[in-house]
Formats: sequence, C-alpha cells, structure tokens
Amino acid sequence: MTTALLHFGLAKTATTYLQKEVFPKSEGIQYLGKPFLSAPRSLIASVKSGRWRAPLDRFVIHEAALRRGDLSDTQMDIMSRQLARALHPQRLNLWSHEGLLRPTRTSDGLDRRATLRNMRQVFQRAGCREVHALIVLRDTRKLMASYARQFFKEVEARGLDLALPSRFLAIRSAAVDDQNARGGWDMWYRYFDFESLVIDLLEAFGDGRVHILRYEASDSEWTAAKAIFHSLDPSVNMHFPDVRVNDSLDKTMHTSKRLEQHLFDLACFDVDALYPENARLLSASCVEPRQMLYGTCPDEGSEKR
Repeated sequence: MTTALLHFGLAKTATTYLQKEVFPKSEGIQYLGKPFLSAPRSLIASVKSGRWRAPLDRFVIHEAALRRGDLSDTQMDIMSRQLARALHPQRLNLWSHEGLLRPTRTSDGLDRRATLRNMRQVFQRAGCREVHALIVLRDTRKLMASYARQFFKEVEARGLDLALPSRFLAIRSAAVDDQNARGGWDMWYRYFDFESLVIDLLEAFGDGRVHILRYEASDSEWTAAKAIFHSLDPSVNMHFPDVRVNDSLDKTMHTSKRLEQHLFDLACFDVDALYPENARLLSASCVEPRQMLYGTCPDEGSEKR
C-alpha cells in the first residue's frame, strides 16, 4: 500500500534542517524534493544521488490554481500522472514544502482549505491509499519575531500600512471594521493561528492522519518523529544529525526604525489573547490533534472546552 506524508513547514521551525539533513538521508524514504523538482533540477539531483528522480515541474506550473482552489480536473490529472512516476510503491513517500500555506508566497491569493484538499486528492489520484500531514509548531512569539523581517518586507512591497498587533484583537472579536488590519490578518497574522491551521488539516486529511511536532522540545520531538515515521512504515530509519544548516542569524540585516518598532510591538503584545489555543497545542501531552483541541490529554484534567 503506497503511503505519503506531506510536511507543510512551517517557516522557521527547522524546515531547512529537515529538508537538507534528515529527509534525504534517512533510510526507507522516497524523498520527493524541496519543494517541486523542475526537469533540469531533477536531472542534477539524479546525477548527484545516483538514481533517477522524476521531475515535478507540473506542481510549479499549476501552483497558483492549486493555492486558489480552482484547480481543474485536467490540471489535477496532469499533476497526479506526473507524481505517480515519482512515487515509490513500497517506501514511505515524503513531500516537504515550507511556503505552500504561506499567504504571501505569491500575489495570487491562498485558499488554505482548498489547497490542502487539492494536495490530498493529487496524491490519492497518483495511487496513494493513505495521505498524512505533518507540521512543526514553535513558540508563537518567537516564531513571529523570527519571521518579522520577512513579514515587514512583504507588507511594504504590497503598499500596506503596518497595523499594530493589538489591533488584530479587535478584528478577531469583530469589534471594529478595519480593512487595513483585516488585510494584514489575512495576509500574514492568520498564519500563526495554530488552531485554525490544525482544524483545516483535520478537515482535509482526517483523524489519525495529522501529526504535530514541537520545535522547542526538539530532542524529545525527534523521538516522537521517529515513532510517527515508524508507524507509517516500520522499515524507515530516521537520521537526525546534530548539524546547523540555517545561517540566517549570521547574516547582516538592515533594521529600520519601523522594523525596530514592529519587533518591540511583537515583544509586548498579548500573544495568548490573540491566539488563545496556541499554548494548548504547544504543551499538550497527547498526540492526537483533535484531542489537543477538543478533548482531554492524559494529564490535563477531565473538562472539555
């Protein structure tokens, strides 16, 4: 039975490490590449690895339609037929993409629920009987701060004013009609709403097929990751070397006064009020995402939300 695991990032959650040092070097995995292989990149990767890697350039060509949710049946068929040539019938097929669910990846817009459904359907049409999803979550404030420069650059590129984080609280409670802040929420701040993300993943992939790891507890979480992969395919042998592969902290970055103020605002505002369920997802001891959100974990008492 062909099984696929789709890793959806998030940004700044050890994604580069996983894509460079773990996924391609672990045994028993058919790693499909980061994010989609064009024909030339596939040829180069084939020469380097000593085995043929089928290109997945149709994912790039049809990505805008995939993200908007208007992928036609013909486009779906083209993508699935190309994917079928890359899948391994016995190994766990692993796909990883950091930016697919990021609203600002392109200017074409993002319908996240439709994107997730499309991804599941493409893999199912390609021959996967089971399609699972994997995400890595990180402390919300640290995650937002680590991506602040990228967020700030994208906001300015679109000519939007930088709304204060506190203004999003009023938007979530529908207390104000602030179109600029609403645009900021839809464009980026919604990306850090873990509850909404997990709900969308559960809707697309179903119970038992959504897996969550926590960035802050990497040592114990790598053990959990091994358990997840082993449950999907007992022949998989995960490789987690102690290697630093992300040098973004070493790069010299220009910091304007507006960006400094934005970073200060991120450090001061009430993260838990804006994202009330993030803490539960980051600290829950149970492994089933639906239990994390709506049920009781072994050591969290008996009350339900």
